[in-house]
Amino acid sequence: MAYRQLGLIREADNEIAIHERMARQSHSPKEDQSRNSPFRTMLAQDSLDIVVVATSNYLHYPMAMATIDAGCHVLCDKPLALDAGQAKEMARRAEELGRKHFVAFTWRFLPAAAYMKEIIPAGFLGQLYHVNAQYFVRTWSDPAQPMRWQLDKAHSGSGSLGNLGSHAVQSVHW
Repeated sequence: MAYRQLGLIREADNEIAIHERMARQSHSPKEDQSRNSPFRTMLAQDSLDIVVVATSNYLHYPMAMATIDAGCHVLCDKPLALDAGQAKEMARRAEELGRKHFVAFTWRFLPAAAYMKEIIPAGFLGQLYHVNAQYFVRTWSDPAQPMRWQLDKAHSGSGSLGNLGSHAVQSVHW
């Protein structure tokens, strides 16, 4: 999304078109770091304050690191990286360069989650001992549909637990 009036970021292209073009170009994080990618071109050409990295999981690390190194703050979708080492390096680099960084756990912005955040600390539900969180995605395992990148470990890094379960775990801890 672009917030031109706020001067935060510009819309380089339709987000889906950029992602599809990058996916066609390569599935290799090393190749996606090329100076000719639409993302790198955007970082080099524009004066940006913040960049939202909401792509396939395998691209989070190289894109967030490039964003930080370009002098921008970064809002990164989850999971932050494919492994803890990459995530720690991203956080260290952002802190080192004085960049703000945030992981986008979108469930916390849902009205139902905000309501739970109010009533649980107020004691409305009493002492909680168990949480049952479920997430239903009908088309992800539909054999008639093409396989989604979220089901490919090379692109997702973690499968369903990291992709969807992380929302539930974060919500419980929040």
